[in-house]
Amino acid sequence: MLPFRKLPLILLSSLLAFAVGGPVLAHTGQPAPWVGEIRVYNPTGWQRSVRDAADAWNRTGVTPKFVFVHDARHAQVTVTASTKAVAARCDETYTCDAFARRRGRRGAIWLPTQVGEEVLSPPLVRLIVHELGHVLGLRHEMHDCARMNTDTGARLCGVLRVPPDTYACGPLQHDILAAERLYGEPTDPSYRPWCSAHPTDFPTGATLQLS
Repeated sequence: MLPFRKLPLILLSSLLAFAVGGPVLAHTGQPAPWVGEIRVYNPTGWQRSVRDAADAWNRTGVTPKFVFVHDARHAQVTVTASTKAVAARCDETYTCDAFARRRGRRGAIWLPTQVGEEVLSPPLVRLIVHELGHVLGLRHEMHDCARMNTDTGARLCGVLRVPPDTYACGPLQHDILAAERLYGEPTDPSYRPWCSAHPTDFPTGATLQLS
């Protein structure tokens, strides 16, 4: 037990940390990577794929919600579609299919060059879920069955029992546990890592914000 005379000092320190740094996580003493909404500017042709991936994170209820803006000046995260730019920024020991960076409460995502009409690509959506995870503050996950694994759980996770007319897209258990540690929020009990396989369906969680 701490001596009684030290308690006021500890309480004052905690209050100052909250006032200066925003919400402080009890398990780390560090401020959460993001607070409130995360505004995303995506002028690329990867509209459905990015929205499906953002919606999957939004449905977990753990992290701040991704919303989309029409003006780069109002964005905190920008998306670029350029295979050449991905290669230029990749600092891994293997070939990157996409790349993400976060500095404070600013972020950027680079995706492959988009050519022609966008078609539903589950591997691409899973890849974007992975990159959004980095934007949220998650690191690579060693567990085989995780979107934050460098394989995005595609080949290593085994066979998931996916409901009809859907595909496995969203963060999995180990990803969500890591996000809960970062943000201190419980997962929405109704969350399931599925996305609709019908291109005409529009995600509801990734809100469109007009700017």
